[in-house]
Amino acid sequence: MKSVLWLLSISPDKHQSIFTKGCTLLYVLATGPMPFQAVRSPKVVEELKGLHRLMVRRQTVAAKNKRLPKQPKVLSATQRPATVPDWAMRPGQPREFGEPLLAITTLLATLEHNKEEQEVART
Repeated sequence: MKSVLWLLSISPDKHQSIFTKGCTLLYVLATGPMPFQAVRSPKVVEELKGLHRLMVRRQTVAAKNKRLPKQPKVLSATQRPATVPDWAMRPGQPREFGEPLLAITTLLATLEHNKEEQEVART
């Protein structure tokens, strides 16, 4: 887990493909049939939130001279990467995230949603 987070932290601007592939990996691990609990740990979620804040801040600074930047929104279920093997994928479903800010926004929203579901199941 440390290696993936390290790659995410050094690559959002310079190596967007590495960043989106890392987000896709964490998304698949968190939402697969047997979710990997290490992805949902508070430390990982906090580090991802920090990366998200940094990326939003950089986007805001870069777009300062342009019109107001759009807030990133969460991708719909049909636009998210597939968590099933190739033969079970729907036609047109992407294999990975395409844009870094949407990738981390969707990943965080998924992790927060899963956290809420676990808390409801406990009560």
